[in-house]
Amino acid sequence: MPQIPPILVFGILTCAALAGAVLSTAALFLFRRQQRAAWRRAEADWAGRQSEWEAELAAFSQRMDSLAAELRDVAEAASQVRGGPGAGPKNGLNLTKRAQALRMSRRGESAESITAALAVPRSEVELLLKVHGMVESRQ
Repeated sequence: MPQIPPILVFGILTCAALAGAVLSTAALFLFRRQQRAAWRRAEADWAGRQSEWEAELAAFSQRMDSLAAELRDVAEAASQVRGGPGAGPKNGLNLTKRAQALRMSRRGESAESITAALAVPRSEVELLLKVHGMVESRQ
C-alpha cells in the first residue's frame, strides 16, 4: 500500500478547517442578516401598535372629557332643581319615599294610607301630592 505524504494530509486537513471556517462565517453572516430583518419588522410592528394605542388613548381621553362635562352639567342642573348645593329635605320625605308616595297616589291610594304605609307626617304627603298635581297641570 502506498504511503500518503504527510504534507498532503496536512493540506487536506487545512482545507477542511478553512472550509469549516468559511461555512461558519457565512452562517453567522446569514444569521445576523435575518436577525436585523426580524428586528426591523419588530420595530415596525411596535410603531404601528404604539400609534394605535395613542389613537385609542386620545379617543378615550376625549370621551372622558365629554363625560366630565356632561356630569358637570347634570350636577349644575340638579343643584338648580334642588335650590342650590346641598339643598333638599333634611327630615321627612326622602327621594325614595317621595317616589313611593307618588306611585301609591297614581294607583289611587288615599293620603291616609300613604301616610300609614310610609310612616311620614300626613301634612308632608298632602303637600307633596298638591305640588305634584300643580306641576302636572302645567305640563
